[in-house]
Amino acid sequence: MTTAQKSQLFQKGLKAGRERRYADAVTAFTRLVDGEDPRTLLLLGRSYHGLGDYLQAVHLFHTGLKLYGDSAEYHFFLGRSYLSAGSAEQAIFWLEKAYREKFGTSQTLGLLGSAYLKAKNPAKAVEILEKAVGLAPGNRGIYIAYLNALYVRAVQLFHGGNADLARQILLFLLDRGAESEGLHLYLASCFRELGQYADALPHLTAARQTAPDDPVLVSQLVEALMATGQRDKARKLMAQYQEVLPEGTAPSPELVEELLPWQYLNQGKLRRAVYFALKVLKRKPEFAEMSLVIGEAYRRLGQDAKAEAHLERARKNPQVSLQAEYSLLSLHWQNGHYQKALTEAQRLKKLTPSDDSLNYYITLLKCELDTPPAENIEALRSLIARLEPDPFLFAALAKEYQKTGLEDLAHPWLKRALKLDPQNKSAVETLAMILPTLDIPDWKQAFEQYLELRHTDQTILRVFTQRLLEAKDWPEAQQRLLQWISQGHRTHGNLRALAYVYRMRNLFSEAFLIYRDLLHQDPKNPEYLSGVVLCLYKLGKKELALEFARKAAVAAPQNARFAYQIGLIAQACHDREQAERSFRKAIEIETNHWPSYLKLSELFAEAGDTASAERYKKHAEALKLKT
Repeated sequence: MTTAQKSQLFQKGLKAGRERRYADAVTAFTRLVDGEDPRTLLLLGRSYHGLGDYLQAVHLFHTGLKLYGDSAEYHFFLGRSYLSAGSAEQAIFWLEKAYREKFGTSQTLGLLGSAYLKAKNPAKAVEILEKAVGLAPGNRGIYIAYLNALYVRAVQLFHGGNADLARQILLFLLDRGAESEGLHLYLASCFRELGQYADALPHLTAARQTAPDDPVLVSQLVEALMATGQRDKARKLMAQYQEVLPEGTAPSPELVEELLPWQYLNQGKLRRAVYFALKVLKRKPEFAEMSLVIGEAYRRLGQDAKAEAHLERARKNPQVSLQAEYSLLSLHWQNGHYQKALTEAQRLKKLTPSDDSLNYYITLLKCELDTPPAENIEALRSLIARLEPDPFLFAALAKEYQKTGLEDLAHPWLKRALKLDPQNKSAVETLAMILPTLDIPDWKQAFEQYLELRHTDQTILRVFTQRLLEAKDWPEAQQRLLQWISQGHRTHGNLRALAYVYRMRNLFSEAFLIYRDLLHQDPKNPEYLSGVVLCLYKLGKKELALEFARKAAVAAPQNARFAYQIGLIAQACHDREQAERSFRKAIEIETNHWPSYLKLSELFAEAGDTASAERYKKHAEALKLKT
């Protein structure tokens, strides 16, 4: 390809990228990546990003950094692709580098702020995005990201006990045109926390427009009306919604406040349940029901120490002790304190012998202890036959089958468990245990299901990638290798495997880039030199391949395979003398290298020396039989 042709192709790629025809841009820039212009590789990576192939983009940007050295531009686009691929921490690392190097400051800050928000650090996100808005006040995308970060930060402040600052931020958002049920609900909660019920009323009314029958909102509105002296309106509202309000609701702000934690707990709004229950406890420290609510909410949130402390406190009160006992049983179970949980369940069974649900807990807990698997399997199958479909029973049965080495029987039960509860911890952990040896027709789907749930499990990802390579599933192997490499495993072995996959898929430009990267680190490696030569040859650059091969042969250690490859390319380029020298060199290095004898036979046949050709052919065939 001439310089003019390269320039024309480059411009064609640029035009396609500007017009968002990213597939055409990939095609153009792929044909140019064997050159030395770092812009080509950068633009190729950006084109893959445009196609949504973020892992390929990440790989190409890393390759560019290896080949051409540090670059703020590469850092920025690498961070952007990591962010799009869902790797917020990696995105933060590269975007911060780009920002320090003053690359595209406002855009870099916008993406960096979004990355911090995805990394669950809204305070830092607000700080970063505020700078971005100051630098680019007209950029609507950055501004919307800033408002979103402010909202998340306000919610965080509210639950952290700073209702006043949360209120200020939420009012700012409302003033800027933000509207949502959640915003009005949190504003109302802030005003209620600050004792400003008159200010809470319009926000409760606005929140109810999208959920007029929500018992929590109705209860809060009743409370606010009572607190502002509007008792007739409160009674009228309570009469209108008596069916959705909790039994026993009376026109008292205090009683409404005591009902809210239960309502939030039942709705699964656990942090709100904790917040309002704590508020009641400040007024009535002896109110054991609130300790029960807080303990149960913390249990579901996974904050075990806080949950246990509040549930132990609730257990001391006879009115709620039984409920607290059941919550403690669940807490010990989910924490893996199985013996403690079993003791609790057996004690509860004595207190409430008619409660058949305790047999469920006792059976599951015995599975986690030293009970023989055969006994557990029988008990589990009996429960499964009598009860509604239950993911915990299915997962436990699968685990018992796994203990006895019956992985194939375990897998169907795991599928049923995960269909009912995709996050079931026991099922996911058992699936991870059986995957490396699972020998069923749909093994690939089993790996994919697991990695959807635990995409950062490096052990299973590595095993899956290896099995895909063994199965010659090249497209899927490529994606999993890119995923593995993007998680920080950019090793020589993984890159070589990826290059091999590219070659199997006839993606020689992509394989060429990897070999260039590897040669940058190990310039005399015959395998990498051979890879470059092969890729150039397959890309139709035969003369360039031969020229590179000749130079590489001088620098590389003696290697029969490499010498043979040079001979093949020389033969294709009609350079008979170079081809013969290379084949003889391969035989000199490895005397039993029968492919070189066969190629020498071809060369002699072409030259008309049939006797020599026949002699070399027979020798090649004899060596081939021996090997």
